[in-house]
Amino acid sequence: MLEFFEEQVGAVINQSEDRVVALRVLVQGRSAAHEGLGGDPETFANDVRAAALSIAHGQVWVEKVLVETVSPVGGDLSVGASGAMEEIAALLREAATDKALQVELAEVLGPLVSKLPREVASEVEAVEQLLGQVEPLLHERLERHGGHYED
Repeated sequence: MLEFFEEQVGAVINQSEDRVVALRVLVQGRSAAHEGLGGDPETFANDVRAAALSIAHGQVWVEKVLVETVSPVGGDLSVGASGAMEEIAALLREAATDKALQVELAEVLGPLVSKLPREVASEVEAVEQLLGQVEPLLHERLERHGGHYED
């Protein structure tokens, strides 16, 4: 994926007439890379920024990296889960479609977000977008620690 990004950055640089270019990178769609990207979005964003710096030598600024992928085979937390993990998976699925629950989550998380530094808080998107990132992130982190979901 980074090779494709590097090719695209090269093409943009060739057309930029020596001007600095600001980019917002959006990776979306069904992908086998979904769990890896969603499981560690900060590392992926840093890899994208490093690739841009390497290719463009400071001529490109990557403003934001957004990952909106979905698993090609489902790959949700509830597969093989029991107890608490099964409940978390069910809550995440419900929250993704339940507007009232999203409002409640936004109210609960609001005080926490307000305490974040401004640059971090500005990265916090709408609750429904964040909910799509929670499950792959949690799944990836649990897999790194042995893949055990049981209570």
